[in-house]
Amino acid sequence: AGVILAVGSGCTRAFHMLFLDHTPLKSQPPLRLTFWQATASALLGLVLVPVKGESLVQGLSLPALGLLVLSALCALVFANALLNRGIQWAGSQLASIFNVFEPIGSIVFGMLFLLELPTPRQWVGMGLVLGAIAFLLLSNFRSHTRA
Repeated sequence: AGVILAVGSGCTRAFHMLFLDHTPLKSQPPLRLTFWQATASALLGLVLVPVKGESLVQGLSLPALGLLVLSALCALVFANALLNRGIQWAGSQLASIFNVFEPIGSIVFGMLFLLELPTPRQWVGMGLVLGAIAFLLLSNFRSHTRA
C-alpha cells in the first residue's frame, strides 16, 4: 500500500509541475501561488476531516500543535514557494530532476539534526539516486549540445 501511495504522490507532484509550467500560472509570484495552494488544501481538509469522522486537533498538545505549524511552514510555504520559483526559472523537466534530491535531503537532515546513522541500504539508495540524477543531467546536456 505504501508503494501505491508513493507512486500516487509522485504522479500528483508531476502533474503539479507540468500544470504550473504550461499554464499562465507560471507568471504568478511563487508566494501568491503557495498562498492559494495552502488555502485550497486547508479548505479541503476542513471539509474532508469531519466527513471521515476525525477531529482536527483532538489529542494534540500545545507543543505538538506548534511543531505541526512549523512543519507546515517548512513543507508548504518554503518548499512550495521554492519549487514554484524553480519551475519558473528552470522549467518543469529540470525542476523535477532536482526534486529527486528530496529523499537524500531527508537522510542528510536526519544525520545532522537527529543524529541518525544511515543504513547500508540507505547509502546504496542515495548512490542510485545521485547516479540517476547525473545520468539525466548528462543526457539532457548532450541532447542540448547536439541541437
